[in-house]
This record gives sequence, C-alpha cells and structure tokens, in this order.
Amino acid sequence: MKTIAIISLIFIATLSSLAQIDVQEQNRFSRINTIQLEFREFGSAHFFLSYERFLFNSDFFKTSVQIGFARNKFGDYMAISAPFFINELLSFHAHHLEAGLGINHSFMDMEQDGEIIGWQQIGELRLGYRYQKPDGRFQYKLNFSPYYLIDKKLIYQRGLAVTLGYAF
Repeated sequence: MKTIAIISLIFIATLSSLAQIDVQEQNRFSRINTIQLEFREFGSAHFFLSYERFLFNSDFFKTSVQIGFARNKFGDYMAISAPFFINELLSFHAHHLEAGLGINHSFMDMEQDGEIIGWQQIGELRLGYRYQKPDGRFQYKLNFSPYYLIDKKLIYQRGLAVTLGYAF
C-alpha cells in the first residue's frame, strides 16, 4: 500500500512539473504568419499592406521579417513604396514591446529643386506596442516610426502608425 501511495505522489509531482512547461510555451505564437494593414501619419494619409513571418518564436523574444507595399498620395503627387523590416518583440503573454529597423524603397513623382525625385531609399525605425494573444488571430499595434531619407539628403520625419493584423 505504501508503494502505491509513493508511486501516486511521484506521478502527481511529475504532472505538475509538466504543466509548468506548458504554461511557459503558451507565450509562443501558434500562428507565425500575419497580414497587416498599417495606417501612418506623415502629413498625409499613408497606408501599407504587409506580410510578416516570425523566424524566431520563443517565450519572451520573437524575431520577424516584414515586407509590404504602399501607394500613397501627397497632394497632387503619387508615391509607390516597398518597405522591408526586421522586428524584435519582447513578450509578456498578449502584450509585446516592439522594435524594428527597416528600409523603404520608394518611387515618388514629386518635383524637388526642379527635378523629379524618382527612386529613393528611406531608413526607418520602429518602436511600439503590440497586442496579440499567443493563440489569437487578430493583432493591434501602435508604433512610433521615424524615418530618414538616405539618398538625397538627411531628412527626419516623425510618424505614428496604427496597425490591424490577421494571423494565420
């Protein structure tokens, strides 16, 4: 009888230690692909449609790459751009702090100093907050995204972004 009681206690103790491992793994995203629609404020209405994939998906640190497409209007001028980002997330269950670094290849038919701007590269930073449950499909982000013009001259522009996303 004592042997059965000891084996039962060992079995119960083993189950509780396995349950702790499962709780920690719940911080990993169960869906590592997302489609996002990002609305930015750069002096005119901007939006990006992008795809994000997580390459590293641990309990507390997550690394993703993101590529997108945008067609934006500045008054009478049009801009087409393709941003590429590498993002790092620090996770606290459904709440995440996000930092990213990216480059945005953009074509603008805008005239500056008598010539059309054309193709340019814009360096971008990203600092923000993301709400996404580890097993959830929807995400909401609020980012501060300043950018710097690389080709022509150094220009700093602030940018707030609100993003809605769907994970699959």
